Amino acid sequence: MRSVLSNYLFKAPLNVNQSPSSTFDEFLLRTIERMSSSTLKESLGKRSYLYERTWQMEWFCIAKTVIPENALVSSDIGESFDFYVDNGYCWGVELIYEGEKLKKYAEKFESDGIYAEIPLKQWAILDFRHNTKQVRMPKKNFWYVLYSDDYKTVIIKRKDCDDIKLNLQGDCKSELKSELVLEL
Repeated sequence: MRSVLSNYLFKAPLNVNQSPSSTFDEFLLRTIERMSSSTLKESLGKRSYLYERTWQMEWFCIAKTVIPENALVSSDIGESFDFYVDNGYCWGVELIYEGEKLKKYAEKFESDGIYAEIPLKQWAILDFRHNTKQVRMPKKNFWYVLYSDDYKTVIIKRKDCDDIKLNLQGDCKSELKSELVLEL
């Protein structure tokens, strides 16, 4: 019942197929696209930037709604590894904000890094940063998610890929919650 209700509440129109994510890139795109701009806008941060944990919790809530069938997403794996999608997928995701400690996090994924023991088929570091913070030299496995002042749109920059502009769709779920209450 919980998963059915969760899927109903967090269903939102997307630019990608509605079926469960089947690739790592699709999974990451969907988690970003389904984030709620109003939740982000109303959250607290230091100065004008949100705390890293705010990004992590919003992303984790969404990730649970778009993971492949029969997969599980876990948070805080090992020594502060942010997220892991298990059951044969072996996907790892680390979230950072505003370009903080990029080199430090990249080193964790190297063959002698602290994540070397975790079985990973694919991994990415999502760097949520304000759109005024430029990306100088994109690195492999980094997703630079540049958000607008109102958190309604993001531009994703990746090495050797075209930029992707997304409108965040997470606020569409509030309309569905209203429908659910009326039906009950």
